[in-house]
Amino acid sequence: MGISRFFYRAYGGNEYAQLYKIQGVTKDSGGTPLGGVSVELFRTLDDTRQDGCVSDAGGNYLLYSRYPDAHYIVAFKSPNLAGSTVQTLIGT
Repeated sequence: MGISRFFYRAYGGNEYAQLYKIQGVTKDSGGTPLGGVSVELFRTLDDTRQDGCVSDAGGNYLLYSRYPDAHYIVAFKSPNLAGSTVQTLIGT
């Protein structure tokens, strides 16, 4: 899972806000990439949802947050297939 950062213009204003990018690959229990998975990014501090997407056919996903502190991811495909990450994903 890679974490990087970039900037965006905040709501048409003159100030720029920094965004942190978190990307990875959803996989099944055997390590095979799994597409079509709902992926949600949460901030650990207050459990607020920061972003969400559905992984592509190769299991790839890309999420963004404005916060450089700890995050975690919750992923699910069906009622019987779900998982989460550690709660210490940190942007750089």
